[in-house]
Amino acid sequence: MPGESQSIAQGGVQKMVGFWDWFLKRAGYWDNKLLEAAKNGDLIKVQTALEKGANPNTKDEYGWTPLHWAAFWGRVKIVKLLLECGADPWIADNGGHIPLDYAKDSAIRSLLESALRNSYSEVPRMQVNEAARVDNGDIERKSNENE
Repeated sequence: MPGESQSIAQGGVQKMVGFWDWFLKRAGYWDNKLLEAAKNGDLIKVQTALEKGANPNTKDEYGWTPLHWAAFWGRVKIVKLLLECGADPWIADNGGHIPLDYAKDSAIRSLLESALRNSYSEVPRMQVNEAARVDNGDIERKSNENE
């Protein structure tokens, strides 16, 4: 039947499209496209890459995430979209700088500062690590006080 073969063909095409979407995501294609779009300030391509499954926290060879690039170039809408899609404002580049360190635009600084205040990515871990550090001298003094 003509309708049946057309339906089977469409199913095959859908499977191939699904396979290529999976393959491109697995190969890092969309992550690279996201970095490139953030660098170039292309909001539509940023949105497309995120919809295709790009990691909003992917890094380039300098350790820069799309959020670093968008903050550096003053791309307010892209910064906002990346944050809404899970970009982590605490991720540092290879030099130890977070996106806020590169932001010159006041609107971007405000978005990033708000995201940092509302994010629990690094701050609690740092506080716990600081609290967990105990000076050996403190232990010795406390044990001497108890004797």
